[in-house]
Amino acid sequence: MAVAALRQPTTWRVDNVAAALEQVTGQLAVAAANLSLTPLPADQRGPHMLGIALPPEVRTPVLTRLADGCFAAIRGASLRISPHLHTDRADIDTFLAALADAQ
Repeated sequence: MAVAALRQPTTWRVDNVAAALEQVTGQLAVAAANLSLTPLPADQRGPHMLGIALPPEVRTPVLTRLADGCFAAIRGASLRISPHLHTDRADIDTFLAALADAQ
């Protein structure tokens, strides 16, 4: 089983994984901007990770709300999001609802 797990990324190919994750981070960036938050521009981030600037007054509420099933981290003044290939529409909706509720 371990050998199969090590072979999987070769089958998926890094560029395919990056493209899939870039779609998710792109959706999250647009949605964050629609919530009047500031995501890092696409040309300044990798496809697998997104930073969203959070005003100081919403950092604690965001972390509290995200504790209900979302995994993200505050790094400096930004919320760092690293979706996985198994991230689906329901996960995205849960995350975005948490962001919206925290404001």
